[in-house]
This record gives sequence, structure tokens and C-alpha cells, in this order.
Amino acid sequence: MEEKEGKKPEGTGAGEAPVTFAVLLSGLMMDALVALGDMEHPVTKKKEPNLDHARFSIGMLELLQEKTRNNLTKGEAEMLEGLLYDLRMRFLNKKT
Repeated sequence: MEEKEGKKPEGTGAGEAPVTFAVLLSGLMMDALVALGDMEHPVTKKKEPNLDHARFSIGMLELLQEKTRNNLTKGEAEMLEGLLYDLRMRFLNKKT
């Protein structure tokens, strides 16, 4: 997708949501929830936990947090911190 001068991408097609940091976080969070077995896989419609993949997904969010530190709005930083906390707690509950 091509970005015009000074404009942020608005979406990838007709009727699609704008591309935002929150949308990116939501997609990564959904991937982690599927891997934790807390959500159905969108294709198989089954809850199939894969804790290795869940750990990887959480690690990706942690990397994103580290690399964007001091470059997010307060709301974005709080959203990322909150979802990381939630996913970490879910992961720990699955491990016990």
C-alpha cells in the first residue's frame, strides 16, 4: 500500500477499518488468544491451545512495546501495557 505525502493509510479497501496502532494490537492480541485456546481458530472453529505459539505472540508484543517506547501516545502505551498484562496472566493460568 502506498502512502501519500503526509497522509496515513486509511484502509486497505472499501468498507475496511482504518489502519491504526490499535488495529495492529488487536490483530496480535487475537492471535495470542487463539494460541492460548481462549478463542476459536477462525478456520477450524476449534479451540486448540498452542502455548509455544502463545509465548511467541506475547514476545512479539513485548518487542513492539520495547521498540516503540516513548514514541506512543499515552492511550496507545496504556492499551499495549493492559493487553500484555492480560495475556501474560492468561498464559500463566494455562501453565499451572
